[in-house]
Amino acid sequence: MNHETRLRIGWVIATLTLVLGLYMTGRSVHNVSAQKSQIQRKANDLMNLRGLEIKNRVYESALQTFEKIPQKHPRPIRQLLRQFLPGEKAEVRSHKTEPLSKGWKIRQVEVYFPDITLQQLDGFLYEVEAQKPPWRAQTLTVQASETSSGSGQITIVLEALEQEIKS
Repeated sequence: MNHETRLRIGWVIATLTLVLGLYMTGRSVHNVSAQKSQIQRKANDLMNLRGLEIKNRVYESALQTFEKIPQKHPRPIRQLLRQFLPGEKAEVRSHKTEPLSKGWKIRQVEVYFPDITLQQLDGFLYEVEAQKPPWRAQTLTVQASETSSGSGQITIVLEALEQEIKS
């Protein structure tokens, strides 16, 4: 084998090595790109899981607080109306009940006042939210009275947690 043939074989080998190197580099870049997006998705999933973990701790803490309350059912709204707004006209309708976890459920009640002052309503809401377990205002709709300042028709949806009775 002469010098020229060895030189040509060297160039062919060098060219093949270069082509193979470029191919492997391209494949590595492609793999890194795919892995990078997969790692990014996993990092996002991890961040979402951490957020859920924080929310779960808050919910577990709230559940422990409610479980410490000796009374497992809220006082009936009609009873609270008689106590805190005696003589005030109000219509009470069961709105909905949804089961939650660990034997708890959320109960909603709609209360319609055909004519009440905002001051009276404020006092009533303060009292029902101070109950153990508390009621809380979920939605409030006010239609102002055309004849009396500071009063009107009010519809309020109240909700409370209660523990289901175990048989």
